[in-house]
Amino acid sequence: MTYCLNPSCENPLNSNQVDLCATCGTSLLLENRYRATQFLGAGGMGRNFLAVDERTPRKKQCVIKQFFPAPQITSQATAFKKAVELFNSEALMLDALGDKFTQIPRLLASIEQNKQLYFVQEFIDGENLLQQLQQQGVFTESQIFKLLADLLPVMQFIHNMGVVHRDIKPENIMYRQNNQLVLIDFGISKELSNTVMTIGTTVGTIGYAPPEQMTYGESYPASDIYALGATCIHLLTNVPPNLLYNSQEKRWLWKDVLASKGIFISNLLTQVLDKMLCEDIRNRYQSVDKIFLDLQPEPIVALPAAPLHKKVLEALTPKIKRNKLKTTILASIAVTVMSVGGYGWLRQTLANSESPQTTVSEVSTQTAPSSPETTSSPDVICNSTTSCYNQGTKLINQEQYKMAIKYFDQAIKFDYKNYLAYNNRGFSNNQLGHNREALDDYNKAIEQNHEFYQGYYNRGFLLKVLKDNRALEDFDNVIKYRPDYAHAYYQRAELYKEQNNIGQAIQDYKEAARLYQQQNNTAAAEQTINQVKQLEQLQQNNSTSTPNTQEQSQ
Repeated sequence: MTYCLNPSCENPLNSNQVDLCATCGTSLLLENRYRATQFLGAGGMGRNFLAVDERTPRKKQCVIKQFFPAPQITSQATAFKKAVELFNSEALMLDALGDKFTQIPRLLASIEQNKQLYFVQEFIDGENLLQQLQQQGVFTESQIFKLLADLLPVMQFIHNMGVVHRDIKPENIMYRQNNQLVLIDFGISKELSNTVMTIGTTVGTIGYAPPEQMTYGESYPASDIYALGATCIHLLTNVPPNLLYNSQEKRWLWKDVLASKGIFISNLLTQVLDKMLCEDIRNRYQSVDKIFLDLQPEPIVALPAAPLHKKVLEALTPKIKRNKLKTTILASIAVTVMSVGGYGWLRQTLANSESPQTTVSEVSTQTAPSSPETTSSPDVICNSTTSCYNQGTKLINQEQYKMAIKYFDQAIKFDYKNYLAYNNRGFSNNQLGHNREALDDYNKAIEQNHEFYQGYYNRGFLLKVLKDNRALEDFDNVIKYRPDYAHAYYQRAELYKEQNNIGQAIQDYKEAARLYQQQNNTAAAEQTINQVKQLEQLQQNNSTSTPNTQEQSQ
């Protein structure tokens, strides 16, 4: 069906075969191109329609936004003028941001037709978080960490561009079918250069918008951070945030609600959410960077020993007893996030590893052999996926891998989507020589989070040790999701060198050296530079020997 965009049309539904409305005679094509096919909904500012672009071969879907404010807005000149500004502002924001960042919808057109304002934007094929909440129930802690990992980089980007969203809430956070997060609805976003609105002009959604925004019309990056915190507690409790705040006692009740449901989360996430939700903006996080820092625990970082000189290894692994390092694998347990700003920790939230194993397709098509420790053991004491996971991680640090596996088994029982637990169980299995089980765990970790770069690294390192060329694709993915990960360039260079692809190897070694220097890893940088020199010398020797060979053959 085709939907007539004339707000006064008494019967807006038409056939797809006609270009003029049968009822009112209005053109059914916006700018002779966009055809509205379905009414999606209306808000205080306008109406939204699913549409198709008739000029594209496959008639790509898009969304038409029509400026059609509510009567209470049109009846007041000041309010109407403000509404026009906000509508045009959304188009400007999408035009400025959407082409630069794939997690913001792109503006396709801004149109005035028949004295009506419209803009056309990219269609996001997916679900918003409110829909997911209604379908699955409360979110787990690992899902909240994933949300933070996905959304904080987007917020960081728009804040760095001088924009405050001002309406972050579950309905405005979508996941595409490919599991990529998209932040939508910039209708009330505002440029930071003019932060304070006229007193009394309040925008936002009750419960999500902070006091300074609802009371005074002021908005800052910290205002979006508050709204994200409110979104998180809504998802954790399945209770709207305006019902989670006791205004008389001036305190949040979300922790009480969780406790009443027998749900417990880590102190780390609790403390971060508490600070995000501070009523006084001065006590709140002032920027996304500060949240990143608080979500980064003291990391344990280690690298595979085989390709690096002993001194380099020692420089890179200060937190681990060096005399106990295995040459087959080393762990890297840290909070990791793929972000446009170069942050590399939250996406794993609390852990990561780096290790060796067997072929991917071979194992992933088999059923993983059940471990005798899969069922809950009497000596496993933990009551949530987070507590089980944290205890397992501690046991890794103590090299108690068998017991660590028991805790990761239990963490996965609490939350089968906990990719961090799969990752660390894979590391523990690998340390015990259970290569097939470890690889299966890495596969599952990546299945749960396709952007989990250290999962790719661990699997790639294992395949490299097993002389499986598919390791190259895994290191490619590490670099795709974490372009500043020096170790991935180093490992890929090693693979290229083994394949006698000297030019590519030199290129990757040089990039690894540059990143090591940037990270003040002097020893690793020097060792990598030595590799470059050796290969360049080899290249030179090969080039000089070629003419001699030709002369001799003559």
